[in-house]
Amino acid sequence: MHFCTYKGVALEYTPCGISRYNTDGRVVVDTKTSHRLNANNSFNVSAFKSSEDKLSKRRKIRSEDYDGDANAETLDLVPEEKLELDPLTDEQCLLANAMVRGFSFAEKRWFDFFVDRLGPANWDSGCFDKLVLPAAQKDLVRALVTTHTQHSVGFDDIVKGKGKGLILVLHGPPGVGKTCTAETVAEYCERPLYMVSSGDLGTNASQLDSTLSRILDMASTWKAVLLIDEADVFLERRSLHDMERNSLVSIFLRVLEYYEGILFLTSNRVNTFDDAFKSRIHVPLKYNDLTAESRKQIWQNFLAKTEGGVQLIEGEYDGLAQANINGRQIKNVIRTAKSLAQFHGEKLDRAKLEQVIKIQEEFEHELDLTNFVAVGANDQMMNGR
Repeated sequence: MHFCTYKGVALEYTPCGISRYNTDGRVVVDTKTSHRLNANNSFNVSAFKSSEDKLSKRRKIRSEDYDGDANAETLDLVPEEKLELDPLTDEQCLLANAMVRGFSFAEKRWFDFFVDRLGPANWDSGCFDKLVLPAAQKDLVRALVTTHTQHSVGFDDIVKGKGKGLILVLHGPPGVGKTCTAETVAEYCERPLYMVSSGDLGTNASQLDSTLSRILDMASTWKAVLLIDEADVFLERRSLHDMERNSLVSIFLRVLEYYEGILFLTSNRVNTFDDAFKSRIHVPLKYNDLTAESRKQIWQNFLAKTEGGVQLIEGEYDGLAQANINGRQIKNVIRTAKSLAQFHGEKLDRAKLEQVIKIQEEFEHELDLTNFVAVGANDQMMNGR
C-alpha cells in the first residue's frame, strides 16, 4: 500500500471494455484491497517471502515406524534466513508491468495507473496553521486528531470494537471553512482525505448499507480521514410518517458505531439532528459567518499561494475584507481576477479583484431580491386560501 499523486490517463476495466479517465490528485496503490473488494476484476499475483518466513515454525513428522500407528511428535524447524532481494536491473524493469492497481480519491474509482505518472504524496502538514478558525477550536481539533492517530486513549466501549472512532460534526453556513478543516486535518496527519457526499451513498436502505460499509472499510484500511459532506439527510430526526428515511438514519447510526477512524460530517441544519446521533458526536464545532478580520486572513492566505503573487499593502487587504463574501467566494474571485489579468497580459492587482467583487455583489443583490419576491408571493398564496 503506497500513497502517491497521479496526473495522467488511468484505465478502468468494465464489462463493456476499457474506459479511460484523465485524473489528477492523490491515489493509493493497493492491489490487495482491490482484489478483496473487486473479486470479479482481480488478477493473480505472487508475493515475495516476508520477514515472517524467518520465524520458527512447527510441524509434525512421523517416526521410522511407517505403518501409520506411531504417534506424531512436534519439532521446531530451523529458522530460515531472511530473503534479501536485489534491486531490479534496468533490463528486469523493462519486463515488469507498466501499470499498477489503485484507487483515485478524486474520482472515487479503482483504476490501473501508469507507473511513470506516479509521484510522491508530498503532504503539506503546515497548512493546518493557516486554517482560519478560533484558536480554542483549532487547538481542540489538533489535540483530538493527534491523540487518535498517534496514541491510544486507553478507553473502550463495553462491547469490544465499538465506539473507537472520532466523529466531528462541523455545522454552519456555506463557505466558512467546514470542508477546509477536514482537508487541512488530513494534510496535518499525513493521511489521504476520502470525501463523499450524500449522493454517493445512495437513497434507499439496502444501497446505503452496502455502500457506506464499503466506504468505511476502505477508509479504515488506508487510515484515511473520511468526510461526508452535507450529511443532513442521514442525521435528521426520525418520525412515524416516513419509514424509508427512518431506515436510512438507523443504518447510518449502526454502521458508524463500529468505525474506528476519523470522520467529519458537515451540516447546515444541526437543529434537526436525531437525538440518538447527538450522543455519538465526539466534537460538534459551530462555524459562524466570517468577520472582517477572518476574511482578511483568508485573502492573505489565498493570494500568497497565487502563481506570480500579488503585491498589496496592509490597507488594501482591509479594503478587500469589507466585501461580505465567504471563503469559497473569495477563492473564486481570485481565480476569476487572475484569468482576467492573464487575458490582458497584466499582473493581478487590487483593481481587478475589486472589479470581480463588484460583479459578485451585484449577483448577490439580484439573488436576494428574487428570493424576497418569491417568499412574498408564496405568503400571499397561503393567506389567500
